Amino acid sequence: MSLGIACPFILGNQVIRGEDAAAGELGKTVLLVEYDAKLKKETARTLEELSSVRTMLERCREAISDGVQTVLTELCPEPEKLELSHLLQAQEEEDPLVRSIIGRGMFYIGVALANIVDIINPRLILLSGGIFSREENVQRVEKSFRDHLFGAEDDVRLIAADLGEYGGAIGAAACCIEKYYIRG
Repeated sequence: MSLGIACPFILGNQVIRGEDAAAGELGKTVLLVEYDAKLKKETARTLEELSSVRTMLERCREAISDGVQTVLTELCPEPEKLELSHLLQAQEEEDPLVRSIIGRGMFYIGVALANIVDIINPRLILLSGGIFSREENVQRVEKSFRDHLFGAEDDVRLIAADLGEYGGAIGAAACCIEKYYIRG
């Protein structure tokens, strides 16, 4: 999880990627439908719109511009330069704004993962991305995940895995190598 949210599936040591390699785009799934009074219609919100690091940064920037008191203004005087590291530092310093924004994001990640488990029933889910460098965020996802599972509560493990800054790129390169050089 980073600026976007992917969820590649591995089954029997094979990456499941679908007909056009677009499988696993968990961030594009709709998790919230609500009535927008201004637009006078129902609107759908995707997991990325609710939980991505990009969304968390945008929410913090909006709060700062609205004059909300936050330690972020000390950690990063220029809101346009706000990064995940600033959010994690503010979270560690118990900043209520940041804790609320990150908490909401982790809640929706847990709900989405519970949906995945209810559909394909994996035994292991790896949480990757800088946001999971704080155990508190892993625990928040785990709580939401367990609260929303239909079954298999004890059979599924969630583990934070540091795949590094280029984890996603390495995975994409591995898929290309398999598709074009191994399977032909």
